[in-house]
Amino acid sequence: MMKYVDLFIMAIFAVIIIIWLYRFLYRWLHTPVAMNAITLGKGQPVDQEDPVVKLLTKSGYTVHSSKHIVRIPIEINDKPLSHTARLHIDYIVEKDHATYIVKLVKAGSTIEFTANSLRDSFLIYSLVLPHCVGVIVVDGNDDSLHKVTFLFD
Repeated sequence: MMKYVDLFIMAIFAVIIIIWLYRFLYRWLHTPVAMNAITLGKGQPVDQEDPVVKLLTKSGYTVHSSKHIVRIPIEINDKPLSHTARLHIDYIVEKDHATYIVKLVKAGSTIEFTANSLRDSFLIYSLVLPHCVGVIVVDGNDDSLHKVTFLFD
């Protein structure tokens, strides 16, 4: 009787390992190569006296670094352009174990909070850095924070 119990437990472990291995291989095979290529450097140190850092900290965010530049090489007809495109990230913050990108809207400029405007302005950040949950938009006109999250099906 004990022989069958041991065999049953081993079969359950084998099924669990096969399911785990299948999910790992499925994700690995279906993840685009470019998603793993972009990583952020250290960025610049955070100035704790900066009013934006104080606003983010007061709102419960932990500011990790500032001023990142992500270079994106571009090719046209299989020939690289002489210059790369650059994405400027103002801050990287964390709240509740989730990482966010922070973009500043300078005082005097405006942003429309419509679906098309948000897509055109901030979707690239979620696509280039998929490990970040969303984008925190800091409006310099009224010192407000807006969390923008893109939900993909």
